[in-house]
Amino acid sequence: MTGSAVAKFPLNLTSVNISQENIFPGVLKGGFYHPPTCRNRFRVGIIVPYRNREQNLGIFLNNIHPFLMRQKLEYQIFVIEQNGNGPFNKGRLFNAGYKEMIKFNKFFCVIFHDLDLLPLDENIMYNCPTLPRHMCAHVNDTDIRRKFNITYSYKSLFGGVVSMTMEQFERANGFSNLYFGWGAEDNDMFWRLHAAGYPVVRYQKTVGVYLVLPHKREPANPYR
Repeated sequence: MTGSAVAKFPLNLTSVNISQENIFPGVLKGGFYHPPTCRNRFRVGIIVPYRNREQNLGIFLNNIHPFLMRQKLEYQIFVIEQNGNGPFNKGRLFNAGYKEMIKFNKFFCVIFHDLDLLPLDENIMYNCPTLPRHMCAHVNDTDIRRKFNITYSYKSLFGGVVSMTMEQFERANGFSNLYFGWGAEDNDMFWRLHAAGYPVVRYQKTVGVYLVLPHKREPANPYR
């Protein structure tokens, strides 16, 4: 498999205290940022599902904010937390995050982003092309690569980090709320987009490279 898991820019694997204010200069309350030197044509909303991974959340924010700022994006990050000890439901969190996001501002593009993934290539653009895009083409976790053979050997692979326009998400009727545990909601979204008339595009494996932060994985969905 091609693709390098070495960052092409400095990573900071220090976790920040997310309860502090004004950690990231220029980022407003609520995770909103707009570049001071240019005016963007559209805003990007980034939805991140979360439960019990405070250290990784701090590392994620410590890296994703500088990464997005370098792209001079106008963006807002929404961290959506599931309470309790019941089975994790990422699709439901994505849908809830979307409903909250549209209350804050008018967005053109939405990116659904796993908390434990950090982009390693500046050429991974956090925007929306004309078709939904699977952004995470290569990960440095050999167990994941071995289990799911991430070489697009099954075409419905659509997890990790994905982008689509608001119209595409709504025409696909969002994610399913019925998948509990790790996995399956992403494959389901692939087929929802397909049914709505949207083929999925992907980054090349030499570009869409992500670092997987160490974490305890949620129990797998038996229907994956």
